[in-house]
Amino acid sequence: MPTFENPLLPNAKLKELFALMQRARAMTKAPATAPRFEAILSATLMHIEPGDFVSPPPGAPSAALLAAERTAAPAKSKKLASSPAAIPLPAQQRLATAAGIAQGLKLATINRLALAYTDANAASARTEQGWAEALTYAVRAQLPLLIVCADVTGGPRIANPKAISWPTMAKLAKSLQLPVLTVDGTDAVAVYRVMQESAHRARQGDGAAIIWCVLPPASDRSPANDPIRKLRHYLKARNIPTA
Repeated sequence: MPTFENPLLPNAKLKELFALMQRARAMTKAPATAPRFEAILSATLMHIEPGDFVSPPPGAPSAALLAAERTAAPAKSKKLASSPAAIPLPAQQRLATAAGIAQGLKLATINRLALAYTDANAASARTEQGWAEALTYAVRAQLPLLIVCADVTGGPRIANPKAISWPTMAKLAKSLQLPVLTVDGTDAVAVYRVMQESAHRARQGDGAAIIWCVLPPASDRSPANDPIRKLRHYLKARNIPTA
């Protein structure tokens, strides 16, 4: 009996996603008690094309390597890659710089986007200075900027109003009419679909968006929340081989 394929996420892409997640975990070698970012990283990088700009999560060398590979132009088309791919941005100015690069991509009219990863935490008031101003500018200028935010806080209010948190982001998004798409950060298929929609929207000139990926807190790192395990079960239920 033939397996039904979703045209928006065909079986070949599902298998590629699974393989990329396995590689990301092998490269990271994180302890079992650490947050699992494989679904977030892999499902978003699947939509990156040569010439796009990616700012990997700070302090994550394996993520930077994967991002660099995904943005590398094929040998025959390197001249078409017109943006710096997967390079570190200045400390404390990452999102502001990413917005500036998105402005350049828009002016070049090459159908490319800028993608930056960040976290929701109290330290972001210091490590991501100017993030709110950067997003305000990106929305008003309709820049092709996507911000992927990993949230392991459980959503509580962070005392510093200048830090990245769900309440501050939600308030800013409402005032700017900025799309914020919340998704289970352990569900690779859900992250893939949200990124697919956001990337298409950005490339069409419809502006910035936030992909807010919620991860279980440290007290809830059960096997059921393992993103690779969840995707393996998803594939098995659809008779899609993983090897």
